[in-house]
Amino acid sequence: MQWQIARMTLPDRYRRRTPRSRAGLFLATGGWFVLLLAAVAVAVGMLSREKLELARRMETEAVQSTALLTSHRVVRNKSRTYYVTFVFRTAHGELYQIEHRVSKGYYQTREVGSQQPIRYLPDAPSRLEATFGETRRDGRSALVFSAAMGLGASVWFGVLARKVRGADRARRFGARQPARVTAVLKSKSRWPFPRSAWLQWEEADGRRGRSLGWPQDDLLQDFAPGDTITVLRHDGPSWWEADVGPREMGSIR
Repeated sequence: MQWQIARMTLPDRYRRRTPRSRAGLFLATGGWFVLLLAAVAVAVGMLSREKLELARRMETEAVQSTALLTSHRVVRNKSRTYYVTFVFRTAHGELYQIEHRVSKGYYQTREVGSQQPIRYLPDAPSRLEATFGETRRDGRSALVFSAAMGLGASVWFGVLARKVRGADRARRFGARQPARVTAVLKSKSRWPFPRSAWLQWEEADGRRGRSLGWPQDDLLQDFAPGDTITVLRHDGPSWWEADVGPREMGSIR
């Protein structure tokens, strides 16, 4: 099967005057999500550091006492969050009433009106533990979560970096091939950006490919199955010329 290089006049929105930068390709291939994962990993890592420092203080500075459990409360969202309210008097005679988040097991096994052991920081009595060691446990959990998010971001970054290198090499060294559009794939979700769409194509030898995301309304208006487009083919997957830009600065061939 022999197809001719596409001669259709592309609307200006698809005609890049300069090659797309690697940074632009990285973001377009999903790099924004890698950056989001990395940001979450850093934020949770900072939180875990604060938790672990608070745990150290709890273990070395906290004052143990007994508190009256005066009420229970459950917040029902997608999951249930359990709270109890303690009333206690500090070593300096100050009376405090503190609502504290607890585990489901703690909530179910402690009765209202009972006396419960607690420990608190003398300079900040609102910082307390109902289950000794809970602050360190929470800090360690946050640290593990942060490390997992960071590892995921690193792995995904490596995958996208190879993809971006392949796109850049296809733009610079790839052969221009005709491809026939087989479908315009539509996104079903509006998050995190307005709805996108992708061109799916097939080349003369049967190789298939898919474009980067474009505004859905534009692609649906400008392309239909059976249209012929130009793709760039090198060692790896082919890339639509509109996605990566022209081979040389300022030229559209």
